[in-house]
Amino acid sequence: MSDIEYFKKELLPFFKLFDCKWRKYPEGDLGALEQIIFESPTLGGNIDFWENGHLGIYLYDYASDYEIYNKLLEPSEEHQAALKNIILKIVK
Repeated sequence: MSDIEYFKKELLPFFKLFDCKWRKYPEGDLGALEQIIFESPTLGGNIDFWENGHLGIYLYDYASDYEIYNKLLEPSEEHQAALKNIILKIVK
């Protein structure tokens, strides 16, 4: 299962309290990009699913004006476990 399929099937249901928008960019730095942007009154961020296998995760806390997480995972790294761990932390 691809990262984006895994996200949509297993993790998207956790985003009920967020305003989510999907964007697609056919030509990015690492190939085509499919991105989900999510926002709530206190937290926002995006997850970038790159065509070449990279996965980017960015989280920002609006209340404290602080960047919580900003990581670009290489194609060779385990994405789905890392994605699930960070998502479960932010939706508690």
